[in-house]
Amino acid sequence: MEFGSSLQLFALEVDLLQGIVNFLHEALPQFRTVEDPDGNYTLELDPPNVEIRDDGDYRLGIHLTGKLFIGAEPNPFIFDAWVRIRPEVGTNENAELVGILVFDSIEEVTPATAEDAVADAFSPEGEFGKALKSLELDVFKSLTESVHSQLFPLTPYDPANFDVAFYLGKPASMSRPVWDIKREDGQYVPDLKFDVSYATVPALVASVALAGQDPIPPEAPSIVRSDTGLALITTAKLFEQRFALESIGLVGTEVNGLTIDRFEASSTDYGFDILGEGHKTGADVSFSGPMVTQFKGGVGGEVIMRSLVETDVDSAWWVDLLSVVAAMIPGIGWFFGDLLILGPTNEAPGDVESALLDKFLAPLTNAATLISTQFSIPVIPTEAFLADVWFFDGNMAVVASAFAGKNTSSVKAVYRDIAYLAKDPAGVGQHTNRRRPVESVQDIVLSNGHTLKPWQAGFLVSNGLLNIPGHHAVNNPLAKGGVYLRSNPDDNLSNNLLG
Repeated sequence: MEFGSSLQLFALEVDLLQGIVNFLHEALPQFRTVEDPDGNYTLELDPPNVEIRDDGDYRLGIHLTGKLFIGAEPNPFIFDAWVRIRPEVGTNENAELVGILVFDSIEEVTPATAEDAVADAFSPEGEFGKALKSLELDVFKSLTESVHSQLFPLTPYDPANFDVAFYLGKPASMSRPVWDIKREDGQYVPDLKFDVSYATVPALVASVALAGQDPIPPEAPSIVRSDTGLALITTAKLFEQRFALESIGLVGTEVNGLTIDRFEASSTDYGFDILGEGHKTGADVSFSGPMVTQFKGGVGGEVIMRSLVETDVDSAWWVDLLSVVAAMIPGIGWFFGDLLILGPTNEAPGDVESALLDKFLAPLTNAATLISTQFSIPVIPTEAFLADVWFFDGNMAVVASAFAGKNTSSVKAVYRDIAYLAKDPAGVGQHTNRRRPVESVQDIVLSNGHTLKPWQAGFLVSNGLLNIPGHHAVNNPLAKGGVYLRSNPDDNLSNNLLG
């Protein structure tokens, strides 16, 4: 996957729009029945489908079906229409750049007499037109401020330094190497366990480049994996430019009594390579080695950046140095802040996901809130869980399993794990080493591709974001998140508990 001049990209899967459309169809009568003010027609709509078409022209649209009643005629026509929607960069009421969706054209409509009704529905005053206008993705300010802080530190922020784009990303192949650490020739080194490729899915992508450069990558790829929903890419190009600045700016900087004389860094398939030299009173020192990024725990897990940097001074110094390096890594500062876990310090292991929910999900949540306000309905729910963090070709990828509005999915598979608990002693002064196996659900795979923990699925069901036929959420303060997913009782007692 090539990114051209792009420095940072943020994307949301097109299917997230489907959840919002489902919510609007259920919550608002005007999204189920469209009536002509003059009484010439009544259109009864099925739940609309957000679709992609690709016949040499890759495009996004809304597929409408239903029944069309003309005048007082009791027998309806079968209604079918496909309306093209175009992503582009627009401005909000504060004149800030946002990603928007606009009505492009009516590609197909049956019967032909219904074309005016469809055009009215998608006009600025129509219900679908109002929904599109309200769906603003306020992401460009965060992206451009992030890149600005990396490339123009200590200078006033100026959006004119950047060109941005909001485009429909096409499916592409994305590498996902998995790294471990091994000992070799007396030192610890990165060890490639395996490298797989994931197919990305259609997505709306916001991208940033420097002014005068094309922010749309070659082939306009999507960066969202099929089992996630949201994605952020910090490209190798941004790392390269940032580290070029640091190779100059860090020289002469004092860290815990050591003055840095040389600093070099580069992004890799596993994280970063660090090389430098410095001096303390009466001694010259050097440091070099990799920083290996690993993601542990599946969906809702945590990212650990393990340092294999070797130095000939005490460990307190290089731990402080790693804190400096983490603070300057592009992309991490946008939503991780100081919460990156740096081995061996291993601090704040549970805070990464909290930072994600506050920052990473914000554009989608804000857009859903705007739509809810426009139509005076309950806030459209959104939720996300950190799903993976990795490096490939020097680029850093962060993805989240995300949900918006109302979604229906079934359970495709259930994976269980077994813990072994020691039995209670038979009596005072008696002990036993016997252990009994206890089976529990580890992961639930849904038909939409998402893999969730039982408490995550229960949370989504409990909050109306997800409907899993034959299952319900059970609130229990002893469960993680206070909730778990349970299958409805039936004659098979073995499958009546999923959490």
